[in-house]
Amino acid sequence: MLDNLDKGAIWAGQPLLEPSERRLEALTGYGVLAGVIAIPTFVGVAIVSLAVGSGGAFLRAVPIALAIAIVLSFIAYLTSPRLDMGGFELVEPDAYFVSRLEGLLEGLGAVVGVEDVGFAMVDFAGVNVGSFYKGRNRPVIVFTRGAQDVFSRVELEAVVARELARIKAGAALFDARLALLRRIVMSVSGGALPKSLSVHAAERVGIADVTGVSVTRYPPALAQVLERFGTLATGEMVPRYMRYSASAWLFPALGGASLQARIQELRTL
Repeated sequence: MLDNLDKGAIWAGQPLLEPSERRLEALTGYGVLAGVIAIPTFVGVAIVSLAVGSGGAFLRAVPIALAIAIVLSFIAYLTSPRLDMGGFELVEPDAYFVSRLEGLLEGLGAVVGVEDVGFAMVDFAGVNVGSFYKGRNRPVIVFTRGAQDVFSRVELEAVVARELARIKAGAALFDARLALLRRIVMSVSGGALPKSLSVHAAERVGIADVTGVSVTRYPPALAQVLERFGTLATGEMVPRYMRYSASAWLFPALGGASLQARIQELRTL
């Protein structure tokens, strides 16, 4: 997964998710969205132009349709973080779990360099943790109900550090932008999604693992979490939101990020 140069860069605090790679993947996804929007827009503009008797209706419709499609796609790109937790079935965590999290977020947040991180809980019995955005600038670490009382101190520290590292590197915000595209695909395809993460998305999952353990007191703890709970993460029917936001979770609901390969990678550190 990661070579020695990659690991050295991570331990030196350098993010591996290059801005150029992010831009290319986002441009591809939102470019396709713009193309899909442009087709019916072109038809609509052409029909209106013909109805009013305007000459050159089809030629005039092309730039208008493209302009509208690009503007709408850009608006979707900008607003996507605000919609990141839309559809999540939130519940209240218990007071003891809240007290454990608050102390960890304050301490590890200072180490990683991330401030003002919230937390939330979703009503899912499987064990999972992810990082998302609530509004444009408010990162939130989300735990499932099944993850509330199962982690030891060092395990909870490991998963929180992993999600803080995702937020710090910009991966959480980037995944929020791509999640909107997956939601649109699911809406128009009757819930269908690819069975596996993209190559880049699977790489981001592994990078988050390695980056997170670099700031913990006990690096093997995250590998321990993957071993203990990897088979329990999808113990019941996975909610829709866990599928379109798969790459944002510790245990993705889609394939492509081998659990055993991730554990082996962590064991070699």
